Amino acid sequence: MNAARGATLPCLALLALAVASACGERAAKQPAPDVVVSIPPLAWLVEQLGGGGLRVETLLPPGANPHAFEPTLAQVDAAARATLCVRVGHPSFPFERGAFEALASPGRVVDAADEAAQRAEDPHVWLSARLARGMAARLAGALAGAFPARAEEIARHAVQLDAELAALDAEIAGRLARFRGRAFFVYHPDWTAFAADYGLRQIALERGHKEPDVRALRDRIDEARREGARAVFVQPQFSRESAELVAREVGARVVAIDPLAHDLPATLRAMSELLAETLAE
Repeated sequence: MNAARGATLPCLALLALAVASACGERAAKQPAPDVVVSIPPLAWLVEQLGGGGLRVETLLPPGANPHAFEPTLAQVDAAARATLCVRVGHPSFPFERGAFEALASPGRVVDAADEAAQRAEDPHVWLSARLARGMAARLAGALAGAFPARAEEIARHAVQLDAELAALDAEIAGRLARFRGRAFFVYHPDWTAFAADYGLRQIALERGHKEPDVRALRDRIDEARREGARAVFVQPQFSRESAELVAREVGARVVAIDPLAHDLPATLRAMSELLAETLAE
């Protein structure tokens, strides 16, 4: 039996090599993506600017934590073959460096966030329709340079996208105007830029990517009571245990929203509607 097992192992190894080789050949036959982006909301921006005419691939899968995610070798390979790579550009997302660090040629890698946004404490700068307008403008210029045959089309879509985001900003500002100065509670502080745009105060349970300890939870519970919190917002990328505890203590509900969802306007509109609903309770 040992001899038979010894004969079987080399066969299995050869089979594994054959399968790996076949997978590699299939991957090589796949068309290279035009653009590889780090997160889904950037994919949405690029798709709007490209008018559906660009092949866009996203590194971060649904539900993954961008602070801890590591790209696969296949994703790094896709980035290497893409014409353009787009990242947020904030140091809090090290997976962007891991995927794009070898692509040092000028113009290959574009930071959607400007220098000021890259220095901000909260890296979730796309969650502001106002900052997203600047991101879209920077991406439009990069895409036009990378795909000159589509430059006129991209410029036309850029005008349309800017108007859409400006209208969304005005819509949200109108919806939240009467709540200026009010606080809302979140587990992870994703919504700093959004709160600043509309005069709200974001209070996070988590600090420094660490679960709150007992004392911190007690402080947040006391604060939530003082503010009359009716909701604690959570994200699918993080545990909701602490949020559920705080919500139970103050009679609030836990509300889930994904700041990394693909459809950026839908995310911002949904958050504004949820805030208007919960702050009015």
